[in-house]
Amino acid sequence: VPNRMKAEATFDSDRITAEQVATIQVKAENLYGGPATGRKSEARIYLRPTTYESEAWPGYHFGNEDTLEDRLIPLGEAVTDENGLASFTYTFAPPPEATMPLEAVVGARVFEVGGRAVSDTDSAMAFPFDVMLGITAAPRQDAEILDVHVAAIHNDDTAADLDSVQLTLEREEWNYHIRGFSHDRET
Repeated sequence: VPNRMKAEATFDSDRITAEQVATIQVKAENLYGGPATGRKSEARIYLRPTTYESEAWPGYHFGNEDTLEDRLIPLGEAVTDENGLASFTYTFAPPPEATMPLEAVVGARVFEVGGRAVSDTDSAMAFPFDVMLGITAAPRQDAEILDVHVAAIHNDDTAADLDSVQLTLEREEWNYHIRGFSHDRET
């Protein structure tokens, strides 16, 4: 049986900051026409680490390789109104161990009368801190030298005024030993 309605989930902003309240709007429409009124809906937020790339700071990557356990945060249930809309709110409380930008993905489901769900997702950048550090690097053509640049920005992409930043660069070297075997297993 094909779906009889469709759902659309949207954040009210494409970026959220610590302790900011975001509104998630879920819209349900019957495919044969009109809003899907009086339908049970639910939403949840999934937080996962990501890297932020700013259009204002091309080439810079804001994030790191730290790990963070994925988080699933239920937002509850609501019933769609006469316009087929249901609203949910989410206050972004960054996990204490978050050291990088996060992607907040909202997953919303609206249930048909028979109980089958239709779903949709939307996402927003979630910034745990007001200031982020970004890095860009480029090798020089004439030597084994790497030019590294660091930028400190606020989560609205404006430059942050920091007195100093400590940067640690690490280099990994890999050595490979390739052994070939002939038909009688001799090297």
